[in-house]
Amino acid sequence: MTSTAQTDASISKIARIGLGCSRLGSIGAQDSTPPEKLLQTAAEAGITFYDTADIYAQGDSERHIGKFLRSSSGNLVICTKVGQYFPWYFKPAFLMKGLIKALLRLAGGASAVRTVRARTLPQDFSSDYIERKFRESLERLQTDSANILLLHSPSADVLRRKDAISTLHAIKQRGAAKRIGAACDDIEALEAALDDDRIDAVQVTLGVLDGVDPERLRKRRAAGLFVIAREIFGGARPADSVPLSPEFVRDRLIRAASRPDVDVVLVGTTNESRLRRLVNDYRASKRPASDVA
Repeated sequence: MTSTAQTDASISKIARIGLGCSRLGSIGAQDSTPPEKLLQTAAEAGITFYDTADIYAQGDSERHIGKFLRSSSGNLVICTKVGQYFPWYFKPAFLMKGLIKALLRLAGGASAVRTVRARTLPQDFSSDYIERKFRESLERLQTDSANILLLHSPSADVLRRKDAISTLHAIKQRGAAKRIGAACDDIEALEAALDDDRIDAVQVTLGVLDGVDPERLRKRRAAGLFVIAREIFGGARPADSVPLSPEFVRDRLIRAASRPDVDVVLVGTTNESRLRRLVNDYRASKRPASDVA
């Protein structure tokens, strides 16, 4: 394996928009561009930040990114997460993933997949589990190190106990991760993350970010905290909900990417034309009005 991680200094120079890869290779992704083509489109659009996790698409998200890393000539920033796992009774379905994916497409079964995704998954933040799962992630990513390693949705109690972060810190000290931290699902967890100076990266929704003391956040940012914003369009939505208007999506993206307290904004589409449109909308918002077609 060869290391493809960028140096830590280059993280500050990455594009403002990152690709959220939770559905890359997923059973329920509809209107999807093939993963290899989507990743190539993202790179051509100037995206250099890719967010994944060991459980996304049952490991296929990391596998697709790993293959792309091997063939890419550019420097990419990879963020992955560990700590969640699927219950044992999911495994038979995963073994028949290809068949199930085809059946879901025929039956319009995306809503069933969304229902499964919405469930609270079991977690394991023990040192042995984190080390083992991160090692497996690196194997799928075909690299020796990741730019960012996060705990996947830990509670405030998990973060306050500090043992899980101590494991991540040990990983960072030996050079297998450039930055460490947590994907925080609520304000209490984010506040606990801000209490630990070893944490230098967090992933949050904008609602959670807005819930903490801005001055405290500013000081941690000045000390080097890297902030990743997710679910900027409102997160998972019911299959029968009214589609979001292009104007709403464009406005939310531009507002999120313009925030000074955010380094990277994730977009989670698996459709290449939608991805190109989002990137172009953001670029157009940054140009003088006279330059916008």
